[in-house]
Amino acid sequence: MKSNFEVALEREEVLQFFRGQGQYLTRDGDWDEHLYCINWPGIFAYLRDKADGAQQLSASFERYAYSVEESIEDCFGLRENLFCYYSTRARWAPESVDLLGQLPEPCRRRIVQRLSWYRWQVENHARLLPERARRMTADGACAEFIELPATPTPERRGCRITPPRRRRSAGPPDRLRRRPADRGPRPLQGQSPCGFP
Repeated sequence: MKSNFEVALEREEVLQFFRGQGQYLTRDGDWDEHLYCINWPGIFAYLRDKADGAQQLSASFERYAYSVEESIEDCFGLRENLFCYYSTRARWAPESVDLLGQLPEPCRRRIVQRLSWYRWQVENHARLLPERARRMTADGACAEFIELPATPTPERRGCRITPPRRRRSAGPPDRLRRRPADRGPRPLQGQSPCGFP
């Protein structure tokens, strides 16, 4: 029986394979997203059984790495594929050569650049969420928009309104007060705090 990787190679669909698109999509029952790790044991079986397996994986992954755009979805997929490669390698072939670690230097640089961009996005969003929630609460936002569950919930109706907090009347407006150290650097001149010109 052929693995999905073998089918993708024959059909020249390795980009769809690594992204989990079309017939290569395997849904995770808990998260309803592509389960990246499901494909990697098949890849390692292919490496074991085929003389040109290492060359095929290296060439395919290099092509995939260069196709990854600066988007959360693409970079998440890249990170998951790397995680699954190393996780499967540790179990199936711990003494094997690190094929992805031996990709050409420009390709590895591209992978690092995409993963760095992804990390920057995730960390910035993680810092921004509580700050926005605090300010929305102060401005009277609906409590349901603030007290978010950790997982998506079914659609609900109704909205509990939180009255706006009283602002202090003494002292300069918020934008003129000294910035706390934990809020990060000031925006560049001519740029808003949201990053827009």
